[in-house]
Amino acid sequence: HVMVLLVSPFLAQKPALAAAPPTAPYQKLPTAFHDYTNFNVEPVRGMDYADDGRLYALNTHGSTVVMHADSTPAPEGQWPTLNNPVSIDVFGDRFAVLGGATHALAVHDGTSGAILDVVPLPREPGDLIVDQRADGRHIAYVASQAENVVVAIDLELMREIQRWKIPSESPRFLYLDTDPDTNTRRLLVAPLLSGNNSMPKAAIPDPSVPLALALGNVLPLEGFGGLPDEDLFAITIDESVPVVMPVARRAGTLLLEHAR
Repeated sequence: HVMVLLVSPFLAQKPALAAAPPTAPYQKLPTAFHDYTNFNVEPVRGMDYADDGRLYALNTHGSTVVMHADSTPAPEGQWPTLNNPVSIDVFGDRFAVLGGATHALAVHDGTSGAILDVVPLPREPGDLIVDQRADGRHIAYVASQAENVVVAIDLELMREIQRWKIPSESPRFLYLDTDPDTNTRRLLVAPLLSGNNSMPKAAIPDPSVPLALALGNVLPLEGFGGLPDEDLFAITIDESVPVVMPVARRAGTLLLEHAR
């Protein structure tokens, strides 16, 4: 048998689409120069202690939470949670968990492990911090790595109450800090990917070339206006209208006390 493939001449004559012109100068690095894309969900804040000393830890790929109340290897509690949990924070007699695959926040009972409520989140949540306010409210701050935002979730109302756009790529790590000048609290945000105010030249050498030799093939952007190269941001959460501001440049990618 002979198979004949007929191709329409119109397919071969399809015109190429013109690239859309840029609309504005770049404010951040538009492309991450990676050799591969990592689809593996990794824990960000994988464990936390309760006030009574109990340790809660995530089993990210088992989608469970384990609780240890003593020093023996076997946990005293083990419960299912959201798919591929990445962060946990204990507050009072409850704990909050972020689902890295579910893209949601779940509040669990700290004793039974039962899920009490769930609220959806922006895509690819990373770090989580629960702020226990003096008025008794609990506000969860969550970093979204895919949408480049930080959201505030009221854990009593179980809904998003505020959202901030972070002018960087993949905000991931969070830390509650006190401004030494104003004595007000601020939420520090460190992106997973941050620029170094340079970019590769067009003629890149073989990847195996040592760094010392490759430095000559890096084009500094300072003379061309540069990119912001802002590696740490602060959200002024104690102000009536919180704002996002850069607080560190040229610091490289920061990991805020996550022991990584």
